[in-house]
Amino acid sequence: MILFVLGIVWESFLSTYKVNDIFYYEPCIYAATEGGVVIYDPDTDGLQRLTNVDGLTENNVQDIFVDSVGVWCLTRSKGLVIFTHGISYSYTNAQGLPQSDRFSSIVVVGRKVWIATEDDAPVTVLELTANLSNIERISYWNLPVALGNKVLRVYYHDGSLWFCTEDGIGITDVEGNSWHVIPKTELPGEVREAGITALEWCKDTLWIGTDSGIVMYVRGSSQLVNAYPGVLDFCKGDTLLLASTRWGVKKWNGTWWPSLTPLLYAPRGQGRLIILDSVVWVGSFRCGLVAWTTDTLLKDSFPTSMVSNITSSIALSPNGDIWAVHFTAWEPAITRIYEVKGKWYYAHYLEGEAAIKRARYIVSDSKGNLWISFWGGDVGLVKYIPRGDSLKKFYLPGSGSNIVWGMYVDANDHLWVGTNGGYIFEIADDSVINTWQFVTPGAFAKDCYGNVWVGSHMYGIACIHKDGELEVLSDLLPTTWVTDIICDRAGDIWVATRAGVFRIRDGRVIDEYSSTNSELPSNDILALEEDWEGRIWMLVNMQGVSVLNPSSGELINYTTGDGLVASEYVDFTRDIVWDNERFSIWIPTRGGISKVTLSPTWEVTKVEIYPNPFVVGKHSTLTIVTPYVWQTMYLYTLSGRLIYSVAGQGDSPIIHVKGLDTIPVGVYQVVVKLADGRWVRGKLAVTK
Repeated sequence: MILFVLGIVWESFLSTYKVNDIFYYEPCIYAATEGGVVIYDPDTDGLQRLTNVDGLTENNVQDIFVDSVGVWCLTRSKGLVIFTHGISYSYTNAQGLPQSDRFSSIVVVGRKVWIATEDDAPVTVLELTANLSNIERISYWNLPVALGNKVLRVYYHDGSLWFCTEDGIGITDVEGNSWHVIPKTELPGEVREAGITALEWCKDTLWIGTDSGIVMYVRGSSQLVNAYPGVLDFCKGDTLLLASTRWGVKKWNGTWWPSLTPLLYAPRGQGRLIILDSVVWVGSFRCGLVAWTTDTLLKDSFPTSMVSNITSSIALSPNGDIWAVHFTAWEPAITRIYEVKGKWYYAHYLEGEAAIKRARYIVSDSKGNLWISFWGGDVGLVKYIPRGDSLKKFYLPGSGSNIVWGMYVDANDHLWVGTNGGYIFEIADDSVINTWQFVTPGAFAKDCYGNVWVGSHMYGIACIHKDGELEVLSDLLPTTWVTDIICDRAGDIWVATRAGVFRIRDGRVIDEYSSTNSELPSNDILALEEDWEGRIWMLVNMQGVSVLNPSSGELINYTTGDGLVASEYVDFTRDIVWDNERFSIWIPTRGGISKVTLSPTWEVTKVEIYPNPFVVGKHSTLTIVTPYVWQTMYLYTLSGRLIYSVAGQGDSPIIHVKGLDTIPVGVYQVVVKLADGRWVRGKLAVTK
């Protein structure tokens, strides 16, 4: 699901729906979501939906099964719906199902289906007629007294039915003739109060997932393997995987569960798992349907959104890579998100490195070195050099300097650091060259005159003038809680606060934006960024993103409904990153990282394109003539998706483009960035 809103492309898939279950039936993946059933074909990128318009009794589908007969959908409160040969059949309490709003799981064997609930209702067993239109026989099973009827999940394995409950596991044959019970008393004490939520069979080992941990059960003996909370599913392919609400997806290596996708962590995290052609498909409660290869690289062709765990800070390196730190992450790591031939991948660095366990902020200098600051621990700052994989610690002077409130790299590659002890450090060539004192300094921006503006969440705003004098501007703003500062292309200072956004020019406030005088949904603004058109992007705490056009005063708000992966942010997050080469905004959230691609909107000026139309198979080279030396050429679809780019070489205003025979037939925008910073564009038709 790609959303195009006013020239903006939000890259995400199903991000507004919780995925309750996924099922693979060749060639498609079927996702049961709170918004109906989504059917995705990985080979063709085809996407279909089944909703109440198509015959679902409600859109909240809890469990799903697919076979040659049809698509079996268990809704949360309206029972069973079967889609077969273009017809839908529904079975509700009117046909004998219990009155329940907590249907949980189904098992289908032939024309027989078991329907379980999370309340005290018996398990309903339906035997359907050959055409599925009627019930041939209906019966009700009460589970053994030791288990109760509150069933969280049902499995069919090796001819037996396995019922997972809050009190243990019940196993019986398809006729319910005899029962075997694995009570909680046979499990380790750490999980005896937890519900049993997932099972997987590996040779003679039964893996049991619970709300409180993972258990290996072998011939009547059990052992707690890991106390990972909220295990939702197992999946067995070439390797055994688990999905957890707290830990994302993890892979069993024979002795423990190293993280496969720590980027997937989000509140109420992951749903169900399947493996298809070495790709792990995850039905996520917060992030929709996500695909990962088993070597931990993101399969960018679907989906295109970047999904991560709680992300407190991101940085753009000179080569275009995005680096992220994940404050409060259980497993220390920083994440690199990078592009190769138009596809996005990710990799983890410094995994398990104790020195970065409490990493809070990250910035990049012009050489690609990464500066990482911390919230507590024995050190406040480290310098990481990716090309050499080396880490250098900096012990900043003064008490409280192991807690850093914010960092900033200026145009001279000087690093500015604010600490909890009230110190501001200017660092050049790995040495502190200047020190000032100002309470809780965290936000920094250098203006066009060489002054550095500093924001505090207790004492408002200050200015370090070019001559080194620090001036506290306590009366400039009506609030003392400053969260972020930027300097725009016109030289104006923009200040984000807990009381709205303020624009400063010549030492005075000239504009103020709040929920009372504008369309801002809240006054609690965490971060600011300016894009290539001079629009100001604002992170609005708990409310998403707001975009302001200062020239017109127009303000637009975006939330998860528009494709943003989450509307909640880590406290004191100060990062929105503008990628000028890709026309993209990167936004860190508690639910992951959103990448927003902007569609150019300027008018055509002095650009010639020929041959136009370009005929695939007949023409081999496209020629573009610009009014000046060009720097980069981009090719966009009319809806704003970047599909091709080439960097300039030499001092020629002429661009020769080859390789367009692989581009689909259609009409495209040709956008050229000139060496003097201007932009020009035209339209190109590609045909056969």
